[in-house]
Amino acid sequence: MAKNLLLSEAEFDDFQRYCREKGFDLSYFSGEISGSKEEIERHQFDSPKVIKFKRQRFSSKGIPYDVAEWQREKWSATLSRLTDEFFESSRGEREGT
Repeated sequence: MAKNLLLSEAEFDDFQRYCREKGFDLSYFSGEISGSKEEIERHQFDSPKVIKFKRQRFSSKGIPYDVAEWQREKWSATLSRLTDEFFESSRGEREGT
C-alpha cells in the first residue's frame, strides 16, 4: 500500500490547488493526529491520505485529507504520479525555470 503524503501547511495549500487543477478535490477526512512526524506519516488508514502537517511548540499534529469516494480508485492509481509532477513543477518554480 502507498504511504501517506505529509506536507507542510504551505506545501499542502499548493498541492491542494494543484490537485484541483487535475480534477481531484482534497477535502477534510478526520480529526487531527498527534505524535512525531514519523508516527503521523505512518498512521494507518484504509487508503493513503494527504496530511497537512503542523509543527507546534512541544508536539506535532497532522490533519488528514482525502478525495471523494467516487474518485478514490483513480486517485490511488495517480497519487504517486501527481506527487512527482507537483514536486518537479515546484522545484522548477523555485529554481526560476
